[in-house]
Amino acid sequence: MKYLCNLALLIAVCLCGFTLGRCTKVNTVKTEYKYIKGKTIIDSIEVPTLVTEYIPSDPIYIKKIIIKDSFIVQVVDTDKILEDWTKKRVYCDVVMDNDTTGRLEIESTIQYNKLQQLKYKLDPVTKVITNTVEYKKSLELLGGAGISFNGSITGQVGILRNHLGVTYQYTRDYKINKSYHGINVMFRY
Repeated sequence: MKYLCNLALLIAVCLCGFTLGRCTKVNTVKTEYKYIKGKTIIDSIEVPTLVTEYIPSDPIYIKKIIIKDSFIVQVVDTDKILEDWTKKRVYCDVVMDNDTTGRLEIESTIQYNKLQQLKYKLDPVTKVITNTVEYKKSLELLGGAGISFNGSITGQVGILRNHLGVTYQYTRDYKINKSYHGINVMFRY
């Protein structure tokens, strides 16, 4: 009966060591960020409707200087105003340009004192997050048991950290009714 009690105790110690060894894990989360350039979008926007229009009270006109009878006279240069009015101007501006959101360029065309065309070019960037979870045991508890053919049982309980460990060994010989204790140093490779 004592033999069965010792065997049951040995099995219980082994199961406890196994359970505790499985619980001592350290989880490390590794996060990687990648920015992936998307497909370039080029499109034009419909010319918006006019909302407000006003005439300034003191307009600045293009003037030309005329010398008449030793007098200097400034008159409005109608030809220059018409030339300026018919001139086509294209404006281009980079609204946004960075590594995390992308690049946005806007191009506007103005002629006859009105917006004629509004284009944009968008190079979007998408942020991709990759999380990797690594499970690493910080401390391993181990246990073992054995029965010898000459009537003795052996039990071992130990702690293993990285590749080096220490175990306690208990041996009970039932033929001569004697117990032995020992400490072992282990190396795992």
